[in-house]
Amino acid sequence: MASGQQTRTNLLLPLARLTQHAEAAIARVLADSALKVEDWRVLDYLAARRTVPMTDLAQATLITGPTLTRTVDRLVSKGLMYRTSDLHDRRRVLVSLTPRGRTLRSRLAPAIGEAEHAAFESLGLDIDRLRQLVENATRLKH
Repeated sequence: MASGQQTRTNLLLPLARLTQHAEAAIARVLADSALKVEDWRVLDYLAARRTVPMTDLAQATLITGPTLTRTVDRLVSKGLMYRTSDLHDRRRVLVSLTPRGRTLRSRLAPAIGEAEHAAFESLGLDIDRLRQLVENATRLKH
């Protein structure tokens, strides 16, 4: 390999850094609402749905079991979510947003979107191109 050339095999670290950069910008927006980034991921995912099993929520938000349980506990205690047992399978826990949770998510969404957009643009990234790449990769997975 010629000097000055590098093998570019690991995208995970730079992608993780991009995610951290965007999450830090989102966390600044959420600070006034005393919410964490995990809280936002749950609120945002549930906003387009009625009732969701916790297992589906964990997969969709990439939040692991113990952290998701703490997140849901926090959101339930703030009156932003409901948690119930499935009537047909008592082992399954179902979650949904309260009207207050939906309202808060709707109120925060524009500022979160702007923060995310600004975070990526501050790194010189074309947000529309980035979104297209992510959507194409997601479609290939399914």
